Amino acid sequence: MKAVANRGFNLLATALLAVGGLTFGSVFFQEADASDKVDDGGFLIIAVVVIAWYAWRDNRFSSSRLPLLFAALAVAVQVLGLVLERDDPRAFGDNIGGAFYFGVALVVLVVEFALNRRNPVLADRAR
Repeated sequence: MKAVANRGFNLLATALLAVGGLTFGSVFFQEADASDKVDDGGFLIIAVVVIAWYAWRDNRFSSSRLPLLFAALAVAVQVLGLVLERDDPRAFGDNIGGAFYFGVALVVLVVEFALNRRNPVLADRAR
């Protein structure tokens, strides 16, 4: 039962971060300024890393805090993008959407992780 809950949580986290990372990071190749590429490149890297992490060995079945770390990193990258692109109104708009998306994703993942940990049937120590 634990493996099923862990896989569900890890798949949810991987899907949210991969879809968001690939969606918001896809404009990396269209941006002209290096400062505009920082957050977009970060999202692409997060998407690739989270997919690789999920596929590596038994990570999809393990109870781990790494998906929360990846989500927090995505929020941090988005905040960096907001700071770097605050003077460019065209580049700033997608950052608001990204901040909302990754912020909500982080909250959902934290709540899901906490609920899995509190359930006596599923509770085990996270690595």
